[in-house]
Amino acid sequence: MRRKIIALSTMLGIMIAGCSSPATMPEAPPMPPEEKKVFVETEEITYGELTAETTLIGEIEPVEEKLVTSEVSGKVKQLSVQDGEFVQQGQLIATLESDEQEDRIDQAESALLRAKQSVQNAEISKEQMESSYEQMQISLQQAEANSEVKDNEQSTKLELELDDLEQRLEKVIEEHEKVKRLYNKGIVSKLELEQAEEAERQANLAYKQGKLNADNAVGDLEKERMSLISAEKDLTKAELSLEQATFDLQQAQEDYDEAKQKQGSLTLRSPIAGFVKYKDVQEGAFVGQQTPLFSIYNPNDMKVKVNVSPAQKSYFQNGQELHIRGSNEDEPTSANVSIITPYLNEDGFFQVEAIIGSDQTTFIPGEYVEIVFNSVVAQDQLIVPTDSILEKGDRSFVFIVENETAVMKEVEVVQSQSKWTSVEGDLNAGEPVVTKGNKLLSTGLKVQMIGEEKEVTEKKQEEVVDNESTSTKDGDEQ
Repeated sequence: MRRKIIALSTMLGIMIAGCSSPATMPEAPPMPPEEKKVFVETEEITYGELTAETTLIGEIEPVEEKLVTSEVSGKVKQLSVQDGEFVQQGQLIATLESDEQEDRIDQAESALLRAKQSVQNAEISKEQMESSYEQMQISLQQAEANSEVKDNEQSTKLELELDDLEQRLEKVIEEHEKVKRLYNKGIVSKLELEQAEEAERQANLAYKQGKLNADNAVGDLEKERMSLISAEKDLTKAELSLEQATFDLQQAQEDYDEAKQKQGSLTLRSPIAGFVKYKDVQEGAFVGQQTPLFSIYNPNDMKVKVNVSPAQKSYFQNGQELHIRGSNEDEPTSANVSIITPYLNEDGFFQVEAIIGSDQTTFIPGEYVEIVFNSVVAQDQLIVPTDSILEKGDRSFVFIVENETAVMKEVEVVQSQSKWTSVEGDLNAGEPVVTKGNKLLSTGLKVQMIGEEKEVTEKKQEEVVDNESTSTKDGDEQ
C-alpha cells in the first residue's frame, strides 16, 4: 500500500512539473551596439540686420507749460491758488495793485479830455474862419464895383512886409502849439510854455500893426483884397489846426487805451487748464515788470527729453517709436520721437524729445525714466546666436548639423551682442547651428536634438511590446 502511494506521488509530481515548464523558444539574434550620440540644441542661421538694445535715462516734461509773468510793476494784493492746485483756463490766480499805474491812467484820461476840447475849439475856429472868408469875398466884390484899381508902390511894399509878419506869426503859433503838446505830456516846463505864449502875443501884435499900416496906406479896394487874402490864410490855418488837434486826439486815445489795458494786467488769470507747477511769489511782495510768478502745465500730454552723444544721434529718427519705463511701471510705454536738435547743448549733447501718447500718461514732470530702443549695428550679415560661437586661440568657429552629424565651420565675428552675433563664413541662412552641447562636439560626431530621445525611447518601447506579443502568440500555437 505504501509503495502505491509513493508511486502515485511521483507520477503526480512529474505531471505538475511538465505542465509548469515553459515551451522552448528560439533565441533572437543579438542587436548591434548603438553608436554614441551627443545631445544638442540648435537654432537656424538668419540673414539680415543685427540690432542692439540700448537704454538711456531721460526726464519727463509736460508738452504744454505756460509761464505767467507780471506785465506791470506793483504789489501782490491777493493770491488765489496754491502750488500743485488744479486750475481752469481763465481762472483768477492773482491780483496786483500799482499806484504808478493808477497815476498813469489819470494822466492819460486828463490828456484825452484836453485833446477832445482842442478838437472842439479847432472846429469852432474853422467855422468862424469860413464865415469870415465868405464875408471878405462879398466885401471885395462890393469894393470892386465902387472903386478903381490903384497900383501903388507903397501898397506893394507894405503888402510884402505884412506877408513877412504873417509868416513869422504862423511860425510862432506853430511853435506855441508844439510846446503846448509837450507840456501836456510833461516833457517841458510851465515857464517854457509861458515864453511860447508871450512870443505868440508879440508876433500877433506886430502883425496887426503891420496890417493897420497897410490899411492906412491903400485904398478901400486894396484893403478888401488884402482882407480876403488874410481871411483865406486864416481859414487854411484853422483847417491845419483842426487836423493837428484830431491827430493829437487819436494819440491821446491810444495812450488812454494802453493805460487801461495795463490796468487789466493787474488781474492775472490762468492761460490754460492744468496744475500749478510752482508759485514763486508771496502776498504783499513787490514784483517788477515781466517777473515770473507761476508755471502751469497741462497734465494730459507729456514728453520725455534725453541727452544723446554725437555717436548716438544717428540711432534716432523723427517718428521713431521708443519704449520708456518708469520706476513703478511693469510694462513699457511707447513714445514717438518729435524733435532732434541739430546743435549741441552746453554739455556737448544733442537733445531728443519724444511725445508720450495721451492715453498712456501716468508719468509726472521731473520723473526720470529708462528709454529703451533698438539700433541697427550691422546690415546684410549672417546672424547666429552668440552662444553658438566657440573660440580657440584667435580662431572662432561654430558647429552646424548635417545629416545628424556635427560639422565645424570657422567664422569671423563682425559685430557681437549679448544674444546675437553677425559673422562671415561658409554658412547659409536656414542651416541649424548648435547652441547647447557644442563644447562637447568635434567634426564627425553624431548628434541628437534634445527632445528627440523621448521619441526614440517611446519607439523602442513599442518595438519591445510588439516582440513580446509575437513571442506569446507563437508559444500558444505550440
